[in-house]
Amino acid sequence: MGSSVPQGKTGLRQFLQTTEGLRPADKVTVTARAGEPVPATRTVILGRATTTEAPAGLDRRAETVTLSCVILATKIGSGETVSDQARDDAYAVMDLIRAALKADPTAAGTVPGPGHIDVVSSDSQEMPVSWDGQAAERSELEFQLSWVSHI
Repeated sequence: MGSSVPQGKTGLRQFLQTTEGLRPADKVTVTARAGEPVPATRTVILGRATTTEAPAGLDRRAETVTLSCVILATKIGSGETVSDQARDDAYAVMDLIRAALKADPTAAGTVPGPGHIDVVSSDSQEMPVSWDGQAAERSELEFQLSWVSHI
């Protein structure tokens, strides 16, 4: 295996897409592609992966992966109340991701051992946006997922 990133990123996307509260039926989109989210839905983008490697013995490498992700929550309307709703939606999605990874830190075995996936940081911001000519508020909650795999 050259890297755990392809398997990990695909498996993590599939794992989250089938987690209650994060499924398409729950009006959440989990994707590995950047793109415009649908208004009034929540989008999780599994973005850029960075890796470092170190010897792990017996011709293996310990690959540490950091996956930069973002949750986008957009609400049609304007003002503080709508901004609060968008922020609340973003953090609700983050809580679901944390709970899913706490319950199964390997994301259904998609991350090769010995490690497991951890949420290692987050950062948020809110901003007004225009959506098809309508006023909207967006909350962006950036976070990083990290794991170590012996490959």
